[in-house]
Amino acid sequence: MTKTIKAMLLAAPLALVSTSADAATYRFDLSGAFDASFTIDSDLLAPPVDSGSDYFLVTNIGGTFGGMADVASSIQFSTLAGNGGLTLELSGGDFLGFFGSQLFTGMTSMPSFTLGQYTLTADIDGAPALLDISEITASAVPEPASWAMMIAGMGGIGFTMRRRKPVVSVSVAVA
Repeated sequence: MTKTIKAMLLAAPLALVSTSADAATYRFDLSGAFDASFTIDSDLLAPPVDSGSDYFLVTNIGGTFGGMADVASSIQFSTLAGNGGLTLELSGGDFLGFFGSQLFTGMTSMPSFTLGQYTLTADIDGAPALLDISEITASAVPEPASWAMMIAGMGGIGFTMRRRKPVVSVSVAVA
């Protein structure tokens, strides 16, 4: 009994090391005045590459822009004070702005995207554009700390079973 308690106490520090994966991946689909589709991992937002009082910026975002695979040099997201929406800087140096709603909550130094559909306005010609922000969910994959705890637990069970004294039973048959 005391050996079991000792094994549990030895395994307890492993539980403290375990952390969960809270990162989310956001998918952006823009249609209308300009078509674009790209994803942003929430790890890029903590903190973003650059931020000011009314915007934050992420860089080198791959996706499909105007029907072609490309990398946006930067994407700037603005608060309502900065006219809301987003501005794409494509690899060729072209800027495309879409203004309207603020697409995130929280401070610009630690933003979190708000899921949903937004009607934005293109800054060039005033044409409407529809932006859909959704979250991509992935199947759960155990993290290294979880694997370590599982392996330690299996090892502890194996060690306990190996150390157990065999039960000897004797039966006598009388004829």
